[in-house]
Amino acid sequence: PPRRAGHFIFGDENLPTFFRRLAWSPDGAFLAVPAGLAASRQSAGDYAAHVYARGAWSHPVLSLPTLAKPSVAVSFCPVFFDREQGGPGAGSEGEGPFSELPYRMVFAAASLDAVAVYDTCSPEPLTVITGLHYAGITELAWSPDGELLAISSSDGYCSFVSFEAGELGRPLADADLPEFVRERRELMRSGFVLPPEDEAADAKSPGAD
Repeated sequence: PPRRAGHFIFGDENLPTFFRRLAWSPDGAFLAVPAGLAASRQSAGDYAAHVYARGAWSHPVLSLPTLAKPSVAVSFCPVFFDREQGGPGAGSEGEGPFSELPYRMVFAAASLDAVAVYDTCSPEPLTVITGLHYAGITELAWSPDGELLAISSSDGYCSFVSFEAGELGRPLADADLPEFVRERRELMRSGFVLPPEDEAADAKSPGAD
């Protein structure tokens, strides 16, 4: 919904952002949405990226501040990390939408002039990256191994932020992930193409054309 507690929670067409890049978490359970307005916003300069739990769209479960400029993009690192071993937020206690997850996820939220990197064990950013470009940031992309974050800008240049091996935490092998996450990752790798036996079963299901 556009409103919560009597105020808008997303910017309208007057927000100076052409791109608004949404992102699903790699486990498919959360959707991060940029161009948000913070709940306490009283004046310009208080912006956020909102995070929704899959199937619960009435209100965000978390709102992440993105400094003084509107948020334009969110991108999740494709790697899952051990929440107990290594990484700035590993082993943190507390309540929140991610508190029951048996793994850590890392994601970056970009405003027009900065990038904040978060993980699911802390509401505070792991790091904030500023001063990279002369014009507004337009997009984010992680490398498959999670050690490189690419940042593009409307000034025509790209920047790369490199993380040393283990800096974000200990990566989890597929065998260490819950079954539903393994199945979802395999489906993503296949380009969401069902195996032949599943295609046949789907064709025979009620309502199939």
